[in-house]
Parts: sequence; structure tokens; C-alpha cells
Amino acid sequence: IVIHKESDINERAKRTIHTQEIVRILRNTSRDLPEEVREKGIKNYVIKQNNSGYDRVYISQIIDSGFKAYDKQIKANDAAIEAKKAKAEIAEA
Repeated sequence: IVIHKESDINERAKRTIHTQEIVRILRNTSRDLPEEVREKGIKNYVIKQNNSGYDRVYISQIIDSGFKAYDKQIKANDAAIEAKKAKAEIAEA
């Protein structure tokens, strides 16, 4: 389900919802899978957005925003894992 462009929800909220949906698609797809698998999920969402009245520019901005948010989350997650490993190594020493 995609919020229709003409929905009464304010534009900022719509943009946030769409961006988080891209992040959700990326997070629910293993990084170990081929890139085509991720692309399929994103393409399906793009079709839904297009059918809901959004133009290509808006959709492109949402995808870019979603990937940036996802990359930020992944970097923070990876840093936390490394910090936990380092802490465990210090505790073992």
C-alpha cells in the first residue's frame, strides 16, 4: 500500500513515510543476496508510487533519500558491532 499523492497527509510526512519504506525494503533484503533481488523490491515500490500519482523526480528523490538513510543505519550498525568486538577482546585480555 502506498499513500496516494492527493492524500491529505502533509508533504513532509509523505516523504518520510516513502523514505522509510525504501529503508524497510533494503533492511529486509540480505546484503549477501545479489543486487538484482534488492532492485526488484525497489522497482515494485516505484511502480506502486507511480500508480499513486507521483512523478519520476519525486520518486528518484525518495529512492536517493532511502539509500542515504539505509547507508547511515548500516554504518552505525557496523560501527556498533566493531565496538562490541573490541570491548569483548579487551575483556578477554
